[in-house]
Amino acid sequence: SLCKTILFERGITFSKNDDFPGLVRLMIREVGVVPDSIGSTGDAEKKITVLLNNLGSVGQQLAEIRNQFGTGHG
Repeated sequence: SLCKTILFERGITFSKNDDFPGLVRLMIREVGVVPDSIGSTGDAEKKITVLLNNLGSVGQQLAEIRNQFGTGHG
């Protein structure tokens, strides 16, 4: 819900069928989490990208646990 809200408020289109990892990737790319000052060839950008992907993975795992044991979504 958070990713969809951020994307919607920024006018970024996404599919109703997008899964959680896809929404996280789209949000990270479109919001521009990695500062331009880091540059595209630097080691720091790679580390930030890996960190953000890992954070998205944590969210995915939490969603799967919620689906198995929870009572609702959003």
